[in-house]
Amino acid sequence: MVYSVAIVEDDGNYAALLTDYFMRYQSGRGDKFEIKTYGDGLDFLENYQPGTDIVLLDIEMPHISGMDAARRLRETDKLVSIIFVTNLARFAVDGYEVDACGFMVKPVSYPAFCLQMERTLRRLTLREESELVIKGKGLIYKVALNSVYYIEVSGMELKFHTSDGIICARGSLNKYEELLAPHNFVSANSCYLINLRYVTSVKKDMACVNGEELKISRGKKKLFIDALTDYLGAGGGN
Repeated sequence: MVYSVAIVEDDGNYAALLTDYFMRYQSGRGDKFEIKTYGDGLDFLENYQPGTDIVLLDIEMPHISGMDAARRLRETDKLVSIIFVTNLARFAVDGYEVDACGFMVKPVSYPAFCLQMERTLRRLTLREESELVIKGKGLIYKVALNSVYYIEVSGMELKFHTSDGIICARGSLNKYEELLAPHNFVSANSCYLINLRYVTSVKKDMACVNGEELKISRGKKKLFIDALTDYLGAGGGN
């Protein structure tokens, strides 16, 4: 797995040390880290790349503190894993406000770094198993699988109908059909891939999905009904 990492640290020597820790940590593992460093919080926020997995934030920095930078970051990215790195352990409790996943007190030892990375990567792995990454128009979205009602082919793009609205992206419905089959997404026709979690009824050739009626093609109907029956029989409707 390749993880995208941002290190926000005004001390160049410390940024280099943390980068070295990541390189040592990935040695001999299947994971790799792509690292970008920033000298202050404003530079980081102005150049932040959606899809970043881990952010290491110093708290005491010029222009804007790491805590304030984290607050602003959370306005646009609710999922990125934030780890504070600071001399001031008393700020640890403030990390709950921005859902920080860790706190490392300087001077950070390599064993302490490894322990924090194990926790962080475990959290990311659990999250990835229940999330879908969608590459939209100039943006990358991470959405919970159980928030997706259905995926629709519309012209040359896909529309992901979710609890937070519609996300448009390029892609192949067949690709997502294969990817999401283990998560109870089933094809209703060449235009719709439906999350069985949100099917409330099937009448003739129409499936009611979150209040919308979506057509089931004749060729797909038996497979769709069989999948829905298996899903409900396994307790999926509870």
